[in-house]
Amino acid sequence: MMATLSDLVLSFFVIWLLGMWLTDATGGTAAMAAIVSAIVIGIGEYAFHIYMLKSGPIARRDTDGRV
Repeated sequence: MMATLSDLVLSFFVIWLLGMWLTDATGGTAAMAAIVSAIVIGIGEYAFHIYMLKSGPIARRDTDGRV
């Protein structure tokens, strides 16, 4: 959960700053786009972490003893 939150904050700042640098968008417009993008990235990452816990290498190691 902590990795998801830190990635959400990091992706917000990267998207916001790059959006302002690469486009003519004002701070508010770029910030709104960055918030929406960061939330979508955070939801996707959270779902990926749940998937990896249920069917990734750790889940397989627990069921058959091998990775």
